[in-house]
Amino acid sequence: MSLFRHIAVSSLKSTRVSLFDLSLLFQNTAPGVARQCLMVDLISPGMFALYDRLDSPSFYMSSAEHCSSITEGQQVLTPTFEISTQCTINPDLARDSLLEQEDSKFFCMLDCVTGQGNRTLSYSGQITSSAINQSFEMVEQHDLTVGRVVTHPITWLEMREVCGQHTEDNYPCDPFSAIRSALRSSGTLFCSDVFLSSKVPVGDVFCFAPAEYVGALPIRQDFVVLPTEGRFLVYEEIGMVMLNIYSISRLHAQ
Repeated sequence: MSLFRHIAVSSLKSTRVSLFDLSLLFQNTAPGVARQCLMVDLISPGMFALYDRLDSPSFYMSSAEHCSSITEGQQVLTPTFEISTQCTINPDLARDSLLEQEDSKFFCMLDCVTGQGNRTLSYSGQITSSAINQSFEMVEQHDLTVGRVVTHPITWLEMREVCGQHTEDNYPCDPFSAIRSALRSSGTLFCSDVFLSSKVPVGDVFCFAPAEYVGALPIRQDFVVLPTEGRFLVYEEIGMVMLNIYSISRLHAQ
């Protein structure tokens, strides 16, 4: 069952692109990591982004820069905030910049969740299949499945070597893919989609349950483009909340 009282699933879909096709790579063809791992919830003006809590601490972005936690009450009222950017040419590039800002805030929240929520498994040296298995087990022991794996492109190369037959490539992986914040699934690991992001530290791996069991990204105002004196102002109003800390695990390289 969904964790949310109301969820309006957006029609955002990703398109698989070649890592070496620059004309496609810089288009707004793939949502960022946050929109892949959280349930996108389109909220109407005047509606509250209100979600039911589970028996675990909940974390949310209380502003564009700060993450807060809540351990009491039955519901979480998630505040929304604006993020914006300007460009002089193609508004699509500005949208990509907003997605990168979204991901920066998402990983800020993940640092709080995995740190304060004790959801981090550390290892030293080279990544191993045993460490990856333990990271999956941290999610699966709570009757959840791992639906998304997010890591750095260089780490994915190492994971493919140690996991071998349990990985599958949709297209060749190369560190050049770090030029974007997030790309469409670069393959699968134990049947879970793998996403790459340059914002993940090399050696770290995040495992997520399916988005509806993780948290929400309420959107009060999606991408808006305003022309202003030879420039384009692009902004949006969003929020972020992690409702179930047991739906995530982090494999951290010491």
